[in-house]
Amino acid sequence: VRHLQRCALEPQPPAARAPVLARLGLLAQSHGDPGAVAHLRAAQAVEQPLEAWGELTERLSIALVAEERYAEAAQVLVVALDRGSAALGRWWHRLGAQLLDVVTLQPAAAAGREDLVARLEAAEPAGDVGGRMLDCIVAYREALRGRRPAAAGVRVLRGLGEDVLVEAVNGSDTFVCGCWTLLALDSPRISPVLAAALEHAHRDGSSYAHAGAKGLVALSLLWRGELVEAEVQAREAVTAVRAARLHHDLPVVSGFLAEVRACRGDVAGAQEALRRGQALDAGHGHGSWYWVLYSVGAVHAACGRHGEAVEALLACGRRFAAVGGENP
Repeated sequence: VRHLQRCALEPQPPAARAPVLARLGLLAQSHGDPGAVAHLRAAQAVEQPLEAWGELTERLSIALVAEERYAEAAQVLVVALDRGSAALGRWWHRLGAQLLDVVTLQPAAAAGREDLVARLEAAEPAGDVGGRMLDCIVAYREALRGRRPAAAGVRVLRGLGEDVLVEAVNGSDTFVCGCWTLLALDSPRISPVLAAALEHAHRDGSSYAHAGAKGLVALSLLWRGELVEAEVQAREAVTAVRAARLHHDLPVVSGFLAEVRACRGDVAGAQEALRRGQALDAGHGHGSWYWVLYSVGAVHAACGRHGEAVEALLACGRRFAAVGGENP
């Protein structure tokens, strides 16, 4: 990192400096360093081939989301998408999927961009990586609304088919959203998809993808009532998320572990999981916090604290509605 920082300070043409800034940004992003945004923004501003620019735009938006700067992430993506599908080629679908992910986490970021969001949701399916990512996030949004389950099933199966996304974007938000949709639809396809995700993460050495898959496996087992194995997988998911420094995901998977322990009658262990996973912190702004509130409510109920359980579950419903969720 120090070598790259020195290189970035050397006088050089912008085209030569951009890859150095990009590498600095990616390294900072992988370590949760807030400097990632500045490096990626500087690199993305340099004129360069579409492939490199598209990847930097995607990475910059992800870094902004990690800091809960949703409006800025959406703006970066809207400016990119304004170039048009003809100019962006395969990146139009891919950056469009990222924009839908951002506005799903924080619907306020869609303000003034409703026409673009609607256009992306209605886009013709494509078999490339971006098209499949779009399939997954659109299916997830349909599932959140509790509408058109058959249509959501078709789209998510197409998106996750042939393990294309496992190979290309394993562990990404759009991939995880696709897997969650399969879980919500009670599809038997979820098991082979998660097995492939874990195998690919191991082969690729990706702690990020491994953590995401482990969390989904734990949730799948919890929902199926396989509590002994669910606890094993949830513990491993918490460890994996800590190792990958996925700070936003730690309260979520800790909540899964707490739910499993509560179902098994280990009330003290459930409370400890919530505490250690920072799941009791108030005022968190991340869009998936309703998961955590549900887990907190389930543990309160198991402890006989019914007033607190109702309070947490009502807060869960409010947070779910705030991200566009509807209960049919």
